[in-house]
Amino acid sequence: MKKIGSFIINSFILFWSYFLTSFLCLMVLQTFMRLIFDADSKWEFAWKTLVMYAFMLITCMVHLKVTASTHKTKYLTYMSGKEWSLKETLAYVLKNTDFWLNTIGFAIWPIIIPKFFGAIQRLYVSATFLETFPRAILAIPTVSLPIVILSLAGWVLTLRTWCMGRLHK
Repeated sequence: MKKIGSFIINSFILFWSYFLTSFLCLMVLQTFMRLIFDADSKWEFAWKTLVMYAFMLITCMVHLKVTASTHKTKYLTYMSGKEWSLKETLAYVLKNTDFWLNTIGFAIWPIIIPKFFGAIQRLYVSATFLETFPRAILAIPTVSLPIVILSLAGWVLTLRTWCMGRLHK
C-alpha cells in the first residue's frame, strides 16, 4: 500500500512540476521566438519540443536530487569500492524499482492528458493527421517513450555526479 501511495504522489509531483515549469517557460520564450519563427511552423514546434524535452530531463534530475536522502545512500553503497562506469550505472538504474515507478508515473500522464502535448505531436505529424488519429496513442511514441529515455539519462547523469563527488572527497 505504501508503494501505491508513493507512486501516486510522485506521479503527481513529477508531472505537475514539469507541466507548470515548462508552461511558464514556454509562455515567456514564445514572445521572443515569435520574432524569429512563424506561428504554426515546423520551427516553432521544433523549439517548443526541445524545450519540453529539456524540462522532462530537468524535472527527473531535480526530483532525484530532492529524494537524494534515500537514493544517494543506496547508490553509493552499491558503488562502494568501484569506479564509476556507464555500464554499472545503467545496470543499477534499470534494476531499480524506484526508477521504474517514477518513470511510469511520469510517462502515464501524456496518455491520460494528450492535449497538453500538441506542440510535440505537431512536430511529428500534420494537423489533419492529428485530428483523425487518437492523441493518446500518438503520445506513447512521441512523449511517453522520450520521458522514459530522458528519465534514464537524468538518473545516469545525477548518479554520475554523486559518484564523482564521492571520489573527489
